[in-house]
Amino acid sequence: MADTREFQVAVIRIQPAWLKEHAQSTTVVPAPQFGCGRGETAVSDQEDATRLACLPAVAALVEAAAAEYATLLDDAGLDTAPPADALARFLDAGWRFVDRYPLLLTAPAARIPRPENDPHDFVPPRLERLIERGRHTGDFAPSLPAAWLAAAVLGLQHTAVAQVGTRRLTAQAAAALCLDSALRLCGGRAGTARAGHHPTT
Repeated sequence: MADTREFQVAVIRIQPAWLKEHAQSTTVVPAPQFGCGRGETAVSDQEDATRLACLPAVAALVEAAAAEYATLLDDAGLDTAPPADALARFLDAGWRFVDRYPLLLTAPAARIPRPENDPHDFVPPRLERLIERGRHTGDFAPSLPAAWLAAAVLGLQHTAVAQVGTRRLTAQAAAALCLDSALRLCGGRAGTARAGHHPTT
């Protein structure tokens, strides 16, 4: 098996095209493409993601992706930056994650077992804490529950990603609209923060 890092890079490169080509097929894909040993194969059908997840390198990829997302949030200064800027940084981290690991937001990836440090568990509370801080400073309105707003903001970004995926919006336009909408949703002033990262997905 190729070393994990090489496999991760290969998956990042092939994943969008491979999933599009094989999502509904029953083609047998040469296993070396996925880091399997000689003579093994991975069947591309409804079992694709499950079979792929069984490979140690894929498990390592998923764990590495989760850890990288956590690091992006840690480095964003979400607890110290002005709330509007912190919200922009939070969304920037999400776009960086999507740019790096687009496979993990596709439908087949939903069948891959979640990592031990699952972003579904640690991301919403961090956003909720950010929103609560913005309320205390007067930057965000206290009209709706912070947990509800956090879920809504995450939903906005998922929608923005989907709009890019269907080519209804450019990545840059989607990121700008997502930030503007998130600020308005939280009761902040649109235009008070600007995303620093320009997504390419």
